[in-house]
Parts: sequence; structure tokens; C-alpha cells
Amino acid sequence: MKKLKSAVLAIVALATVAQVQAAQQTNVVQNLSIQLFGVSQGGSFAFGGTSGTNVNSARVDTRQVIQALANATANSFSSTSKLVVVTPIDGGASRIQVRDGGNPAVDVTDFFNFQELSGSVDGAANTTRPRRSTTVSYVIARFALQDADGQTLPLHFDVNGFTTINSSTGGFGGQQGPNTDANVAGSGDRNGNLLILQGSVEIFGRSLEVVSVVIIS
Repeated sequence: MKKLKSAVLAIVALATVAQVQAAQQTNVVQNLSIQLFGVSQGGSFAFGGTSGTNVNSARVDTRQVIQALANATANSFSSTSKLVVVTPIDGGASRIQVRDGGNPAVDVTDFFNFQELSGSVDGAANTTRPRRSTTVSYVIARFALQDADGQTLPLHFDVNGFTTINSSTGGFGGQQGPNTDANVAGSGDRNGNLLILQGSVEIFGRSLEVVSVVIIS
């Protein structure tokens, strides 16, 4: 009877294991670059018979954004860390991560808000020798860095503008993109001080990675 009971338990255990399976998922990994320039309020001045108010130059770039995210997520990122957009090749939702060498990636998706504010104007071209297809879309898009998950960032921005999204398949270079290039303007703040900004937000490059994901059925 003990042997029969053990055999039954073994079968149940195997069935349970079979319900938790590891699958392979292929992701497209692209770089996210932020380069914004503008002005912030300066202090008052007086020199001789002249007095007035200064305007300071301001800059918000990828490195500063990563540092702000480090403060909010209680992480310490090196100078070689980068922002990436990770998209499952099967069309699942994109995620934004900070990657820093061989350290585990830190998901920071909730701190970003990317959305199209307009419809799109689209173009496409196909060639047969070599077989290649290219597409381009033009939209007005918004890009924002915001507080999330109960964490307050020392830096924010909310910008939008003319955005080009292009991709290609086939040809000698294989599949490229979709790459995003946005010329934007808007406002933000650093430690509560207003910033008036313009510049660019880019999503570019394309590398594939295969990762293991757990599927519970």
C-alpha cells in the first residue's frame, strides 16, 4: 500500500510540475536617448546702475534621467548604464529598463508616459531586388517623465512634437527599427524649479535577446 501511495504522489507531483513550464521569449532591445535643452529661472542681479533678473541655461539628458530614477528606486547605477526599450517580438507590451552591465535590469516603465497625440500620416515602399520593405509614419507624440509607484522624482519633463517612426525589413541589413525620432518642446522641473525645454527623444538600434519566461497553465 505504501508503494502504491508513493506512486500516486509521484504522479501528482509530475502533473504539478508539468503545469509550470519554462518558455523562450524573443525580445527586441532598443536604446532610449533623451537630449533636452532650455532655460530655467535665475536670480536677481545688480551691477553699478543696472539691475535685473538672470536666466540660466538648462539641460536634461539620459544620464540625468537615469540618476533621477536611481534616487527614486533606491539603486546605484554606474556611468555606463543605459535606458532601453524592450519589446516582445510577438507584439506584447513594451517595457523600459535601466541596464547596467551584468546587474539585473531595473524596470522603470511606470515613470514614463509615451503616447501619440494625433493620427498618423504613413508611407511605405517595397522593392524586389533585393526584397525590402520600408515604412514611415509621422505623428505628434508626447514623452513624459513622471512620479510613479509612490516615488517622487527630483526631475520631470512633459514634452511633445513632430515624431518620425521608421522601420525596414529584408535587404542586406535585415530588419531594422522601428526607430523613433522626435523633435519636441515643453516644460519640466528640477527640484521644483521650472524648466522650459526643447530637444529630441530617440528610440534607436535593434538587438535580439532570448529570455526564459515561466508559463503557468
